[in-house]
Amino acid sequence: VAPGVVRCASPSSRFLVGPAVETGQPAADATVRLLADTGIGGERVQDIRREVWRKLAFNVAMSPVCTLTASGNRAVGADPELHRLCSDLLAEVSVVAASEGISLPVDAAPLDPAKLSPHKPSMLQDLEAGRPLETDSILRAVQWLAREANVATPFLDMVTALVEARARARTGAARSVKPVDGGA
Repeated sequence: VAPGVVRCASPSSRFLVGPAVETGQPAADATVRLLADTGIGGERVQDIRREVWRKLAFNVAMSPVCTLTASGNRAVGADPELHRLCSDLLAEVSVVAASEGISLPVDAAPLDPAKLSPHKPSMLQDLEAGRPLETDSILRAVQWLAREANVATPFLDMVTALVEARARARTGAARSVKPVDGGA
């Protein structure tokens, strides 16, 4: 709401805190205490990398499909065809995560429409506002890791190309980055 001031309006927000390396445990614990003192609260997790991958997997599964359909999460999750596409994307990210030593569940439980909020993900909000999309940090980062591990991501490749084409059509901008080659 102001520089250095953040208001959390979502009662379901979770702030997960964990060290990226073993020596970071004291800092992670201090951060959890600080969050508790503010009334926001934080949850200490053992493997922050796994939690980052879980969030990334959900974003890869939902954000591009919501962006392409101009729909919120719940509407996409409730559509059987779109739910299947999101599940396929989730499965692809799980394989890429495994290549990085991170085990993720491959079931579609996070895509249960009854548990999804109706809100529009930030990628769709950015498209509607004419802002640059987070395709590099959400979609292309996973593609790059997949290529490095020789993991095929046909669904991710398809939705990334479609989202970027939609963004170009909306803003009239040229492609911002060279696409990841289809070598895997």
